[in-house]
Amino acid sequence: MREKFDAYEHAGVKEYWVVQPGEGTVLVYVWQNGVFKGDQLTPRLFPELSVNSDAVFE
Repeated sequence: MREKFDAYEHAGVKEYWVVQPGEGTVLVYVWQNGVFKGDQLTPRLFPELSVNSDAVFE
């Protein structure tokens, strides 16, 4: 996960999600001011998108 984080950050990927079903987590990383900032289930590039976390981990 760290390698992808570093590669995506280096490439300037605007946003990526890490879904970890075994842990019941969804992490959203958003590119801000030259680095990724972490968030949970709040995609800033697509604010109209709604994700029901219960459905993700059924």
